[in-house]
Amino acid sequence: MAAGHGVSFAKDLVSQRELQGALVCQDWPGPLAAPLIHREQYFAAEDLAREIDLQGLVVFLFNCFGLGTPDRDDFYSLTPSAWRAAEMPFTARLPQRLLQQGALAVLGHVDRAWRTSFLTSGSGRAEDPSLFTECLHPLMAGKPAGFSRESFAARWTGLSALITGRLQAERRGEPVDLRDYSRLGLPAIDARNYVLLGDPATRLVVS
Repeated sequence: MAAGHGVSFAKDLVSQRELQGALVCQDWPGPLAAPLIHREQYFAAEDLAREIDLQGLVVFLFNCFGLGTPDRDDFYSLTPSAWRAAEMPFTARLPQRLLQQGALAVLGHVDRAWRTSFLTSGSGRAEDPSLFTECLHPLMAGKPAGFSRESFAARWTGLSALITGRLQAERRGEPVDLRDYSRLGLPAIDARNYVLLGDPATRLVVS
């Protein structure tokens, strides 16, 4: 599992398809010290040596654009200038390369990833890794890799139901706090955007 930042590029750059979603390494000192991330500070598909055999590996990439980029940003209301994320939607190159070199499955995120995946809501926000533990436990128990998305799908379904309830109440003329839409919508879309590439039937053999 790799958890961190993923690099992103403007849609008109030739390098976007090859490098979008590459993993930012610890060599980058952070945005305050270095607003720009240099090429030697992130790990992309082209950095994975061809001779490395990844047969049997199951990978979880938690980073922005780790598995792909849509043509239209799901979160454009937060940054309207970035509404068009790419000329066409595409799968990130790094997970493709991992699968080509033997990995059986890669779980990760399309579009930007948010802290809502591991923080509780409300004013007293705290770390809550349950979404990830519920994702990884089935894998460690020997269940097919496809089960790893169940926790994310359940969150997406539950939050979507709450949003629908708010919309129905609003149509009935009942008072609705408009902040609920942003409070529920962001984590809902974030959870929806986790996808699995590779073989969903593959299983880990834990000895």
